[in-house]
Amino acid sequence: MIVFFLLIIALCLYKIKFIKTAPINSTEGLDFDYLSIGRTNSIKGIFILIVFMSHFHDYVVFTNSIDIAYQSMFNLIGQRMVTLFMLYSGYGVMESIKKKNMAYVKKIPINRVFGVLFRFDIAILIFALVNIIINKGTFTYSLKTFILSLIGWESIGNSNWYIFAILVAYIATYLGFLIFKDKCNYKLSVVMTTLLILVYCALLRYAKFKDSTIWYDTILCYSLGMVISIYKEKFTGFFNNKFVYVISVIVILFIQAMNYKFSNIFILREFALLTFALLIVLITMKFSIDNKYLRWCGEHLFGIYIMQRLPMMIYKEMGIGDLNIYLYFLLCLITTVFLAYIFEKYTDILWKKCMQKSLKIKSAS
Repeated sequence: MIVFFLLIIALCLYKIKFIKTAPINSTEGLDFDYLSIGRTNSIKGIFILIVFMSHFHDYVVFTNSIDIAYQSMFNLIGQRMVTLFMLYSGYGVMESIKKKNMAYVKKIPINRVFGVLFRFDIAILIFALVNIIINKGTFTYSLKTFILSLIGWESIGNSNWYIFAILVAYIATYLGFLIFKDKCNYKLSVVMTTLLILVYCALLRYAKFKDSTIWYDTILCYSLGMVISIYKEKFTGFFNNKFVYVISVIVILFIQAMNYKFSNIFILREFALLTFALLIVLITMKFSIDNKYLRWCGEHLFGIYIMQRLPMMIYKEMGIGDLNIYLYFLLCLITTVFLAYIFEKYTDILWKKCMQKSLKIKSAS
């Protein structure tokens, strides 16, 4: 398995470039390309491949000593693998709001919330069908679990917690900006959005709605992305200073090391997740990690994320995992790429048709 992980590293190094920065303290000529859609898609592509490997571990038991050592090291990544998804989502939403103002905010419930749910629920129906087929005509989950799975609160074999968390972030954004719509103050709106996200975190942590911290421990990276968007020029200019940059990287690495030593301290772990996302952003300021293969993975992130467990379930049921773990991995990867492409292509077509039909109904009324 370590060979597959090294191949991901090799893919990251393919066409990597060092970026020359603008003069220190200069507000002109600053390069913001590290936050462009293409470049961030490549970074998301790296981490969705890491997520794929992480989910694959749920379906196999390693017996080879090298694989066992690999898994132990791999597990150190933990929730860090999803922090950039949250950060770039927050950044992207804030950039769109800056360009389109409240016109974009008002469309968040439809375009962001229901847009994600529409695609997600189609995936849920596919998982339900596969479950029935695998279990020879019997659906093994309760009606309550199935209904709650449609919003990501429960699972019927699919990945779900991230979908629920990002929907919460979108709803918090909509409410946060709606409250201050007359003041046209982005900073206040981001503060309100963050407070609403913190309420969500507190409810899950202290009301014990969910036992696992994965439901809320990375969502603040979404707010961090929004903050970076608002202070993009100052942020880039500040870290353009080589001394500040190097010291910041050293401090972040120290925080990561302390988190591994005191992993039971939640606040430290939360801070480590936020600073890890920041570390990757800082790395991309100096190095362009970007190629068409990583971009494709980032562009099809949702499809890869939501479809990857299907081949893992099906091929395991067929016994391929017991036959050969590495063949099992390759088949799952190839099938996931194919399913992700088909799924996104046709769900996008369906969504556009639904939106067109909705607009016709509105215009007619």
